[in-house]
Amino acid sequence: MSVTLPMLPMTMFLAAGVPENVGEMPARTIALPIEEGAELISPCNFSGPDVVESFFVPTAEELSLAEDATARLLETREDEYEEIAARLTASARAFAWPYDRSTYHRQFIGYVSQGRRMIYGSFIPTFVVEHLGERREKRFYTRALIPCDMGASLFGIEYDIAADQTTRILFSNGWGRGLPPIIAPE
Repeated sequence: MSVTLPMLPMTMFLAAGVPENVGEMPARTIALPIEEGAELISPCNFSGPDVVESFFVPTAEELSLAEDATARLLETREDEYEEIAARLTASARAFAWPYDRSTYHRQFIGYVSQGRRMIYGSFIPTFVVEHLGERREKRFYTRALIPCDMGASLFGIEYDIAADQTTRILFSNGWGRGLPPIIAPE
């Protein structure tokens, strides 16, 4: 897999490798540096994007749109996934996130797949990040965090920027209970 770096002046980059011009991120949301892309899209217990040609750092506006599209998809498909929702811990329910976004921390990376600009997001329950300890919690903002064995409380999303649509929501297969079905637009 090759990584194509954007053609921006070096003064546009912070020490962590994220362009200064990405804007102010929503709470508990981070756009990771390009160097973390390959790790972020390789979650422990479920698959990430199938085809990745290069990575980029999405803007705050793109991340807000991705989060809003994900919330809409979760809200419209919630009734179909009641069994999954019942298995999730009380402090991390994917279907509750649209109503209380403080329940999850989110890490994002932009990628190009078959010529389309996409965003991959990893949704990690807030209690997991808060229990890392102060030094390791700070790493959440610069390094991909790949928790395992979290069951369906951990999920990833794929968002198509041009279509303004979350194309897939993928759940973790932790605890050996079987992989919950992928949520995709109808």
